[in-house]
Amino acid sequence: MRTNLRIGAAFVELAGQTAVDVIGMAVVPRAIVDIPPRPLRQALLALRPSMQGRIPEILGDDEEERIETLMALLDGSSEDDLNALLAAAVEALSRLEAEKRCRSSHRDRSDRRRERRRSAAGIRRVKPSERY
Repeated sequence: MRTNLRIGAAFVELAGQTAVDVIGMAVVPRAIVDIPPRPLRQALLALRPSMQGRIPEILGDDEEERIETLMALLDGSSEDDLNALLAAAVEALSRLEAEKRCRSSHRDRSDRRRERRRSAAGIRRVKPSERY
């Protein structure tokens, strides 16, 4: 099943790259290629599983390529737009960190409860070094 997903993701990536190449080669008025923000956001969110943990790789193979890609994406943005984007990025990072801490403390509490239940039932946790 995992292999099928990888093949599907590779196919989508190839199709997307082909579309970008075709559009880049053609002399097409911007209005034809201009995608409104809401559908573009929905497309990005639909691709989220393929993007997670791979954003640097998607932006480019090295730092210079990533910078060039970001420059191309940010070109034409006003200072206010960039400030709003940076503020949103900082807030998103803060929320991700808070969720990570919450999941970690939740996991710790769950582990402690499980250990107490085992102790109460007289089940001793066997360390890997004690198994053999």
